[in-house]
Amino acid sequence: MELSPDFIKVDRTFVHRIDEDPARQELLRALRSVADRIGSRIIAEGLDTLEELQTLGKLGIPFGQGWLFGKPTPLRSDI
Repeated sequence: MELSPDFIKVDRTFVHRIDEDPARQELLRALRSVADRIGSRIIAEGLDTLEELQTLGKLGIPFGQGWLFGKPTPLRSDI
């Protein structure tokens, strides 16, 4: 907290099947509330389905990453 993070990254264990789990939804709702109060934004990790994406959108989570958007690619060191 001393660092005042710009982003809080939420592990995929909280995102996986969030569309089917009211408890996970409530946890993310609470975390979003805390993030709003401290000026941070949330990145949801491990998005695999459109249903997860839609649910996170309804919860106000602004960023995500995961297989839904594409497979990981190697970093290029020759740029």
